[in-house]
Amino acid sequence: MIKHELTTLLNKLRVLTIPMKDVPSATVLVMVNAGSRYEDLDNHGIAHFQEHMFFKGGKKYRNAKEVAEATDAMGAISNAFTGKDRVGYWIKSAAGKVEKAVDILADSLRHAAFKTKDINTERGVILEELNMYEDMPQRMVLDKFEELIFGDQPLGRDIGGTRESVRQIQRHHFIDYKDNLYTPDNIVLCVAGGVSHHKIVGLAKKYFAGLVGEKRVEFAPYVPMVAPREFVKDKKTEQTHLVVGSESYADPDERKYALSLLTEILGGSMSSRMFQTIRNKYGLAYYVQTFAEGVQDTGVFVTRLGVDNARVDLAIQAVMQEYKKAVKGSPITQGELKRAKGTVRGQLLLSFEDSSSVANFYARQESLYNKIESIGTVLKKVEAVTLEDIRAVARDLLQPTKMSLAVIGPMGKKSFSKLLKF
Repeated sequence: MIKHELTTLLNKLRVLTIPMKDVPSATVLVMVNAGSRYEDLDNHGIAHFQEHMFFKGGKKYRNAKEVAEATDAMGAISNAFTGKDRVGYWIKSAAGKVEKAVDILADSLRHAAFKTKDINTERGVILEELNMYEDMPQRMVLDKFEELIFGDQPLGRDIGGTRESVRQIQRHHFIDYKDNLYTPDNIVLCVAGGVSHHKIVGLAKKYFAGLVGEKRVEFAPYVPMVAPREFVKDKKTEQTHLVVGSESYADPDERKYALSLLTEILGGSMSSRMFQTIRNKYGLAYYVQTFAEGVQDTGVFVTRLGVDNARVDLAIQAVMQEYKKAVKGSPITQGELKRAKGTVRGQLLLSFEDSSSVANFYARQESLYNKIESIGTVLKKVEAVTLEDIRAVARDLLQPTKMSLAVIGPMGKKSFSKLLKF
């Protein structure tokens, strides 16, 4: 079983490694607790914008071209991501090239120049990214659903910002955000793959020891709210996209293991209830999926699907009927629970064949909670879920009074809230 090692440097930067014997590659991941939850209306979108700017060069690799050439020269791939509660920058390369990967990431993070010219250029890129998402209702409907659930607070706002907020961001916003959050005590340097912990600690000292400062801000606590039940956007599309779900459990909540199995049973795979009923039996949708996501203090549970514009009512009713069956008419069976455990176990183990998945799994836990559950521990907790555990979660979450609905399609001013019932 995979084991991890952790060392904290004198500047409080945490160095986390997951050596993977006989794996020829390595993923170097720098994870920062600096997602969109740390924003306010004045700098909405800065976390995502800053992620883009760190690839524009630093001191050693002076511009985006030099960063790209250094990465390409060693046959590596690189990318970054921005979430609600964290930002990550990673390079995956041959294990023997790991020092170069650490060097590139350290230079980009420590010495980002935030040149006004680069900011203005990248602003245009991000505005086009927002335009692209506007043309992707399958994605947009999820963002609108989170707005329903979380309202006008950071968790309810689009990670990318708005066109107006992105246009307002200036150089001082980047400097302030970096000084406040990109501090060694708020960063985890994680390397997974064919590496040794001793070597990575040495590289961390070489390239990150000069990073100083302490985290200055925390995100505003989430305030639970009575979410509006419905969002309907009239948009000319070939297919209507919708989300039916509710607020759910925070990531640290131990019920998340039962919830992961419930989502698998309801709509996690081709053998799931939603897939068999909505797609195979009634032919209402091409894609249908149920899933849950949690952050430190709350979460969401959703079923999403794309349906024929003339059959939206039937689709919503079908989703609600599956929720009702799980609570009342056809509770989860022992056979379904056994199959779901096998699926979740298999998917997790398969993901651990890739060093980037391993790095994300461990770095996220250490970054957010200063505590790591190994894959073995997670698998044991999944296996320990009982039939009553999963039924209790179903009874708690799958209630009409908790449901909200987001719809994007050529709907005019039509309302569907009356369908959110058993």
